[in-house]
Amino acid sequence: MTDNLFIKKNFNICLFCDKKFYTPELENIFNDPDFHLFSPTTIILQDNFKSRIGVITVNGKKLVIKRHNFKSRWQQFKRYFRQTKSSKSWYYSRLLINKNISIPHPVACLEKRFGPFRRISFFFYEYVEGIQGEEYLRQLSNSPAEASEVIAAVLNTIDTIQTLGLIHGDIRLANFIFSENKLYLIDFDDVRKRSWYKPKSMKNRDIRGFRKDLCFNAPENLLPQLLKQLDQYCLEKNITISGPDYQKVSL
Repeated sequence: MTDNLFIKKNFNICLFCDKKFYTPELENIFNDPDFHLFSPTTIILQDNFKSRIGVITVNGKKLVIKRHNFKSRWQQFKRYFRQTKSSKSWYYSRLLINKNISIPHPVACLEKRFGPFRRISFFFYEYVEGIQGEEYLRQLSNSPAEASEVIAAVLNTIDTIQTLGLIHGDIRLANFIFSENKLYLIDFDDVRKRSWYKPKSMKNRDIRGFRKDLCFNAPENLLPQLLKQLDQYCLEKNITISGPDYQKVSL
């Protein structure tokens, strides 16, 4: 559905923006997103070789800008012809939100282009005030029942994503925001469709990655309980997890 979108395409850019957010002020940011992303007043959430992520305020609302960087000249060359990470994030975030998965509302996808060649890209979404998953679980170190509810919510999200025939690709506590008793999933750079010919280890990547993350980042006193809960889920879903990072907990 494109009825609720503002779309602008020309030789230099390809822009998709939710009409609810489109304003002259936001249009000004689209004209030069790097100027605003590298402004001293911008709050930076992440800055590495993969991406630069900052929070800006537009018309009284906080928005996140995610700039996808190129790791090398070779990757930059390949991206000339392939779907950008920003357009992937835009597509899958809109799909997931339509399937009632709680995520920050996607605002816009902007690709800088040279004719048909894709260059740098930006993904805009609403900023969610909350606590990152790792910190939230640490705060619940003395509340095992509430911690169990958090894990159940994550597993429910994984289950819904699998039902859609997708792999998120980076399910870990750091990619969840807890706000007002609600769980928000973020980071859609690695979302992809599940392929029938891939081995089970790839199809179960999300649950395997989440289990590994728990082993490293869950409070030590809660870890046996949480791993047992996750293993019970795998048993019910007939999911097998193995490998050097697998820590067996007796059911």
